[in-house]
Amino acid sequence: MKLGNRFNQGRKTRMWIDDPYCALCGSNQNCSVHHIYGCKEKHSSSLINSIMLCEMHHRQADTHNTHECGDEHRIKYLSISLPRFVRYGFSFLKEDKGFIKSVQEDVNEVLKTIRK
Repeated sequence: MKLGNRFNQGRKTRMWIDDPYCALCGSNQNCSVHHIYGCKEKHSSSLINSIMLCEMHHRQADTHNTHECGDEHRIKYLSISLPRFVRYGFSFLKEDKGFIKSVQEDVNEVLKTIRK
């Protein structure tokens, strides 16, 4: 795995410091930031591609860790991450815009649920 596809530490800390709990169950047991889509693809270091998960949910999420659209688990995780990114007022960097473009199909699904 290329280290260049890791999240920017400062942005990651800013996004997750106030809510260091599993986004799925609320646990604080061995939580870490997970790449929603595979971390080997271009633009995978976008912070939008992150979600805080406990150890158990992180292991489960790793079984869905590709960069393909259409997976209900990744769409669910993205529906947590994208609004949080916007809510915290992050500027969309080139890597964020590239990431959104690379998973546009899933972003469209998330936007449908937000608009309801």
